[in-house]
Amino acid sequence: MALPEILSPEKTGLLPWAMAAIALLSILGIFHLIGYPLPHRLVVILGLIILGATALLPSEASAARRRLPLLTVLVLPWIAALGAGPLLDDFTYGGAPPPDWMIPTQLALLIASAILPLVLMPSMRGARRFTVAVGIFNLSLTLFVTVSGILILTPEL
Repeated sequence: MALPEILSPEKTGLLPWAMAAIALLSILGIFHLIGYPLPHRLVVILGLIILGATALLPSEASAARRRLPLLTVLVLPWIAALGAGPLLDDFTYGGAPPPDWMIPTQLALLIASAILPLVLMPSMRGARRFTVAVGIFNLSLTLFVTVSGILILTPEL
């Protein structure tokens, strides 16, 4: 089955780079939306990881290209960490103690972010290095969200 002309390799040469730029801009936008500035060092680190991941992207002809949608699972821990933490909460806890479930949930999501790439490795034959790069990217985002949330919840530390 032939690819449509718009999806031919000659026309999609910049597509991975454009998707990487959109990913980085959307992350910046999410943190701007919630009112917490993303540290410049983290932006640089995420940018370098995106460059590395884009360089490791499997070729169009590779069978691994069809399995890449499985990697969307890697995004779930840091999105869940945003939702389960204080960063999306409009109310600060003031002097009240944080809910008992919040800090363990944040740490569990951080652990899940570290384990998920390893779990996906066997099924990502041909794209394992790309899986590791995307996993490191998501781990760094989850780490930032988790540490920020714990610092907000426990200012006395």
